[in-house]
Amino acid sequence: PATGGTPARLTTRDGLPSDRLLAVAVSDDGAAVWVATAQGIVRAGATGPFAPVGHPQAQPDVGRPTALLATADGVILGGDHGLARWDGTAWSKLSDRYQVTDLSRGADDRVLVATAQTGLLALAADLTALDEHNAPSGIPEQMIRSVVSLPGGKLWALAQGPTGMQLAHFDGTRWFGYTTAETARATWLAVVPSAAGAALVTQAGLFDIVLDRGEDLLPTGAASPGGTA
Repeated sequence: PATGGTPARLTTRDGLPSDRLLAVAVSDDGAAVWVATAQGIVRAGATGPFAPVGHPQAQPDVGRPTALLATADGVILGGDHGLARWDGTAWSKLSDRYQVTDLSRGADDRVLVATAQTGLLALAADLTALDEHNAPSGIPEQMIRSVVSLPGGKLWALAQGPTGMQLAHFDGTRWFGYTTAETARATWLAVVPSAAGAALVTQAGLFDIVLDRGEDLLPTGAASPGGTA
């Protein structure tokens, strides 16, 4: 573990419904861990075993689970057939329209939803209002693998197109696309938070993403005409 200690291997003997894990989320205080498997969603406290989140038969059908995001009172679940929420008492389906690939927390406690076909969604903290970052708003590609939020409403996302991966950057007003001279060196896997703001995870290692430093980032095209954060 990054904070030290001895790693522990958790299996079905610890209450997991399956040893094949599809998504994991940890609460901000580290007191709870949520795990999505093909056999259902479970939660464990700091000392307790894993237990189903709500009645197993009441868990919503979002297809194959792909992402989890812990919230103050529960968890948000994304899948290849939609989005759902556990509010600490009951499950509710938020949408069956989107094929979710990643979930992340944005500015003002918004929920950022990366999708495989419709770009990036930004849900308000109360999960009622929705902004779409899609082709008309200038996002470089419609398939977004992962997303990281930065101060000032800025975003970095890993976008996949027909010719490969690129980094998509929202500066608070417009979207920009970037690649690097090392694109072919290793497979790009995800963008994640880092001390520098965001980092790119590749099979060759972890690389901080930094604008305005030499020519490491190569624009893939003109900036978008603009959009909303």
